[in-house]
Amino acid sequence: LAVTHHITQMAPHNPWESAEVVEGWRSRQGMPLYEDTEKGHSTLMYMPGEPLLLGVLFRLCGPQLLVVRLLSLISALVLIAGGWLVIRRYLRGSVQLLVPLTYIAIDKHVGYMAEGRPDYLAWLLGFAGLACGYHGFGQSGWRWSLLGAVLIAVGVLFKQPVACLTPVPLIWLLLFRRSQWSLKNAAKSIMPLVAFAALILALKMFWPLVFHMTVIVPKGYPVSLKLFVEGLWSFMAGPAALWVGLGVWLMGMRSESDEWLKRTQWSAVCCLLTVPAGALAAAKTGGTSNSFIPAWFSLITLSWMLLSPFLDETRASSTNRNLRLIVVSLAFLVTVLPHPSLNTYFLQNWHRRDVSYREVIAKVFALPGRVVCPEDPLIVLKAKQTIGRNLFIEYDARWWPSEMPSELSTDIGRADYVVDCVAWFQDILKPESLEDLGFVRVWSNESYAIWKTTAHKP
Repeated sequence: LAVTHHITQMAPHNPWESAEVVEGWRSRQGMPLYEDTEKGHSTLMYMPGEPLLLGVLFRLCGPQLLVVRLLSLISALVLIAGGWLVIRRYLRGSVQLLVPLTYIAIDKHVGYMAEGRPDYLAWLLGFAGLACGYHGFGQSGWRWSLLGAVLIAVGVLFKQPVACLTPVPLIWLLLFRRSQWSLKNAAKSIMPLVAFAALILALKMFWPLVFHMTVIVPKGYPVSLKLFVEGLWSFMAGPAALWVGLGVWLMGMRSESDEWLKRTQWSAVCCLLTVPAGALAAAKTGGTSNSFIPAWFSLITLSWMLLSPFLDETRASSTNRNLRLIVVSLAFLVTVLPHPSLNTYFLQNWHRRDVSYREVIAKVFALPGRVVCPEDPLIVLKAKQTIGRNLFIEYDARWWPSEMPSELSTDIGRADYVVDCVAWFQDILKPESLEDLGFVRVWSNESYAIWKTTAHKP
């Protein structure tokens, strides 16, 4: 229900979702995505992959939030299908139906399945790259390993944290497959790391503005040790299915298949890397639960792999099979749905906010002169096919200063009208600030206000 509300809502859910559409439109128009913040606009701290892809898609349908959200939803569903394909061969009957449900339930924790951001597409590319890399170890050629490394690097071009997947093949080889160590396998295992290093070096040398915005700026945000420990502990303490599966495996109910063991070990390395990486990203200033998407995906995959011998129908009577199904169902219910509830925010505000959004777009469409909406430039883009600075992105690029950057206040001061998003994420654009810049409020509804300048604009 929450996904349906997310994907059909006309208004953006947050300033960064709005920025994705605007930056995609910049790409569509051939405008620069990354500029000096003092001379041009600031852009998202994400990598350039999504705006470039949206630029292509917007040639077909124009700047639409629905396109960005569908891209995320389709990526999430393909990722879920990929996880199911990995696991299904070790499960039988009705248990297979539980697998996609447990992956879908990740959205209860992070709420990003229909969010207009690059997370799910990035992780789809990253885990697809790992799947290719895994397949490459069983092949005599290099093509699968090379393809895997390229896919992970492309995933990084959509979201930097995908880089945490690059050491998986090497760690798997060192921890679990030392008997397979050879120069060829060692070279295959470091391919993702080499591809990532080459990507970052190329950005630094040939696209320094991108390097600054996507590497230097994010590094400047502090990490809370307290939040990191809390995130790590809360994540690992809750997933009952992992501990049940681990207990089952330690008690000797192991599969005789070497392939099962290799896949389980591969999943364990993914979990070993993505959980602390997710906790670290979530503990950064501005970090949220979306950082745990790869950790949840890895943990659910590992849990199913560990539980699959326990659920083997050939080893149990009919009564035991039913009992085992109940046990695993309860374990996963505790893991993926710790707080089952409806998303009351969207149930209560979805329609009402859309009405306000349509109303303000209609008002802006009829306004003469230059109009800006620093908190949601998508409003002006929809109404007048022009774009301006995004206040939140400008602040992101400057590590959230205590005062509004002079370039942004100058940009606002040159406008004939300013649209203020009332009760938006953070009330940075305050009425008194607009009054100081010579604006008076001429219209408002429950979500938006329009301010008109009292000064003559040449």
